[in-house]
Amino acid sequence: RSTLVDKLRGGHNNVKLSTEELERIVTWIDLNGVYYGNYSSYYPGRNPVAGEFQELMGLAGLKNDRPWVIIGQYLKRFGPLVCFDRPKLSPILADVGPVGGDKYNRALEIISLGAERLRKQPREDMLGCKTVPLDEQDVERINRRQRGLAEQRKTLQAHNAGRRYYQYKTKGQ
Repeated sequence: RSTLVDKLRGGHNNVKLSTEELERIVTWIDLNGVYYGNYSSYYPGRNPVAGEFQELMGLAGLKNDRPWVIIGQYLKRFGPLVCFDRPKLSPILADVGPVGGDKYNRALEIISLGAERLRKQPREDMLGCKTVPLDEQDVERINRRQRGLAEQRKTLQAHNAGRRYYQYKTKGQ
């Protein structure tokens, strides 16, 4: 839930937004536009331990077919699962067994690995980040958006000229 969106919906400082303007802001927030300028990320899901994530969840007894549900519940209780700045203070370690045990040591090893990766290549929302080249999926998203905008322009131009323009042709057109 976003405080900004709540304020805008409530008419904060007499601000009046169209439905489209509000949807743009909500989408921007949902896509973490506050932090990230594009879809690309050096780390899958912007997670420096994405490859080891399921193992870490399993060590903590949080394995689930829908890990985002578990993570959401965990975040409400404790905040972030891990602390890459100080791995030994990661809340998830409380659920992996006694300090010094095999599970604890492996979980700490995974979190420390993420911390090391972030030192070498910071995420996009961190100081020292290097730009990430666009991947094929990003290029397709951008191209799809550009095609959609071009179709919208054609529709608007036709409307302004008193003509009809159909983005999707149907039989008989």
